Amino acid sequence: MTDIRPLLAALQSPDAAVRQPAEQRVASLEAAPGFLAALQAAAAPGSGLDEAGRVLATIVCKNVVTRHWVRRGHAQHALHETDKQQLRASVLRRLHDPSRLVIAQGLQVVRKIARADFPVAWPRLFDELVPQLQQPQAPNAARALNKVLKALATKRLQADRKFFRAKAVEMLPFFSGFWYERQRALLGMLAAQNGLGWAAATAAATAAATAASSSDNRSSSAGGSAGCGGSGSGG
Repeated sequence: MTDIRPLLAALQSPDAAVRQPAEQRVASLEAAPGFLAALQAAAAPGSGLDEAGRVLATIVCKNVVTRHWVRRGHAQHALHETDKQQLRASVLRRLHDPSRLVIAQGLQVVRKIARADFPVAWPRLFDELVPQLQQPQAPNAARALNKVLKALATKRLQADRKFFRAKAVEMLPFFSGFWYERQRALLGMLAAQNGLGWAAATAAATAAATAASSSDNRSSSAGGSAGCGGSGSGG
């Protein structure tokens, strides 16, 4: 697909004679092959667009996903699977973006795709997202993970809910450890700022970890009991 940056610039024009034809052009391109990839390229930090243009590219991408990601009825404007695969492969890279506004819109894209595609079309979603919690973009990855979990928790099909419960139990130890390390780092920073001894901060962190561990054990036991109960009723 050709360069869409001039089209995005026209979308921002205060002149209706320029803006409205651009809006119509975008509407005609929404499900066109390569349009999502062109939007992702335009939203990238090195695209040559200013922040407003990159945010707009991400918003248009979000709108395309909202309207066309899931085929509804006999809709003619469904996205090609190749375009979906390319977006799934690149969307988590938006978590590295230096613009908080681009990240905010990108998180919405991640949430929408995750709800539609996990676990069937995007089975490695957590495998791709969780390692980023150990990287410099960890706060953004944590926000993405929060949105993904909330989106998956709203799914209603029994098979989806069962898979989500099993995945939650599987990942609970990692989340607990991640939470502990973040709390420990925070307490250490506060101790340094307030002149407290490291021992006091460590004691507080240990108490928090103990409480978290107790909560994890109760949750795991409940999950195991629920799983046994489900098996019994299924039999």
